[in-house]
Amino acid sequence: MKKNLFVILILLPLLTSCAALSELTKIPTSISQNITIPMIPVAGGSLIPITTPDIKVNVDSILSAAGMSKDLIQTVKLSTMDFTLTSPTGTGKDLSFLSNVTVALVYSGTPTTIASTTSAVSAGTTVLPFTVQDVDLKPYFSTFKLKVSGNTTKATTADYFVTIHMKFIVDLNILGL
Repeated sequence: MKKNLFVILILLPLLTSCAALSELTKIPTSISQNITIPMIPVAGGSLIPITTPDIKVNVDSILSAAGMSKDLIQTVKLSTMDFTLTSPTGTGKDLSFLSNVTVALVYSGTPTTIASTTSAVSAGTTVLPFTVQDVDLKPYFSTFKLKVSGNTTKATTADYFVTIHMKFIVDLNILGL
């Protein structure tokens, strides 16, 4: 009995420290990308689809700047994403013209949804948070494209400039953790 208790007391700190060390291999990485949502001259109550051209994202340069090698990457998960309106600004200038927005990662021509919002956007919203999908992005995490699509029922009088803020958790395979 004393021997089992001794073994448990020795192993318990080792097991909990491995979990703590494993958390240290998870590196938060941020990427921001600017997009333009072109003017929508006609609305009239029916849903009008909105699609941006593919947006090229080069992650290799970001990893290099952070001193990370993509050979050490075990998994990559998107943790948060939002749109921030940068222009136009002022009264009545917000993202409320958007609804059902989807952001897909396009790699080798195949889109994979990584984030979306399924509700109409409230008036006055200049930062639009997304619900992110639990997808391991490692197979795509090099150079990929983003495709933004959604709907609107409102006309806009100008192009809208938006910054997409993405935060990823990159889990590195260091010492087998």
